[in-house]
Amino acid sequence: MAILITIISEPGYSNRSTGRTDDRLSDLFRTKAIMTQQLLRLHQIIGCKKREIAPMIPVSRSTWMDGVKTGRFPTPIKLSERVTAWRAEEVFALIEKK
Repeated sequence: MAILITIISEPGYSNRSTGRTDDRLSDLFRTKAIMTQQLLRLHQIIGCKKREIAPMIPVSRSTWMDGVKTGRFPTPIKLSERVTAWRAEEVFALIEKK
C-alpha cells in the first residue's frame, strides 16, 4: 500500500526554480478556522462499503444532503469546487444529541 504525503506551503511561497508564487493553495489558507479544525468528509460520516468504512450516522447520501438542506444536519464547508467537509465537532454533537 502506497502512502501519498502532500506538503502544503503557505500562500505566497516562491518556487526558487521558477521564481513564481504558488497561488494554487491560497484557498486552503483563507481562514485560520479551517486549518485548526478537524474536518470529516461525507464517506467518513455515512460510511462507505467500497472503502470498508463503518458509518458514524447510518443514513444514505441523499438523506444526508436533504438533512443538510433542511437544517437537520450540520452545514458543510466547501474546501474547493469538488471537496466538501463537515466540522467534526458538529457531527459528534449531532451523534450525542440523538
